[in-house]
Amino acid sequence: FLARLHTIFGSSESSSCPLLPGVSGTVEIAPDTLRNWEEDFDVLHSKILESSSSEDFDADNFFRGMPPTWHDLDANLDVPRDITPALAKDLEIRFQDGPSFTLELWHSPGAGGTTVAYRVAWELRAKRPIAVLRRYSRLTADRVDSVYQKTQKPVLIVADASDLPSTAREELLRELGRRNARVGLLYLVRSPRKESEATLQIVDPMSSESEVSRFVEAYLPRCKNDYRRHRIKQIGDIKNASLEIYRSPFFF
Repeated sequence: FLARLHTIFGSSESSSCPLLPGVSGTVEIAPDTLRNWEEDFDVLHSKILESSSSEDFDADNFFRGMPPTWHDLDANLDVPRDITPALAKDLEIRFQDGPSFTLELWHSPGAGGTTVAYRVAWELRAKRPIAVLRRYSRLTADRVDSVYQKTQKPVLIVADASDLPSTAREELLRELGRRNARVGLLYLVRSPRKESEATLQIVDPMSSESEVSRFVEAYLPRCKNDYRRHRIKQIGDIKNASLEIYRSPFFF
């Protein structure tokens, strides 16, 4: 683990403090500072996997429909999605362009939007500080600004619209702008239907044959009986139009 940490963050293995990527290399974060930040959001620092016990890691929880933990993502339990590379590239281009921005990711419930957002955050954690919002409070802007000031790198904030309503989102971005704190907001919006104006969205049913095949390959070995295995294969048959509505991560 320590050797892999050095590969990801380019840091000393002997560092006792959590590390974040900064403008001039890695930056040590004092534990009390980190605890303050974590009142509102998870920070994807170098010791994030140590902050939750590996004994609590249970792959079945994820495959039963629970949101992925960082241990799940580190173990690559999530099924690769077609949209993930494009989303990561879009974020990086926007960061390079300069000003703060918001990128909305629309997704239908159960389509895996949260998992995709978390996967992108996990993949980018060595490039820039990542804050995954758990709640919005009157101190959230202070805490995000503190991350920016410590690292001097634009912060990627991942937030769900249910945790950060549109009015709170505008308030947060306005306050961070007033402080000249550069951020990129990956904003998750749930919608039961396809949105014609959405730039990025994940909707069911899945239409990509390769993507459906990956879900079949991932879930088939976990089936407990022949009927379930047969049903998974039927759903995975992209030519079977009658089962199209079941071609969703939720049903797999």
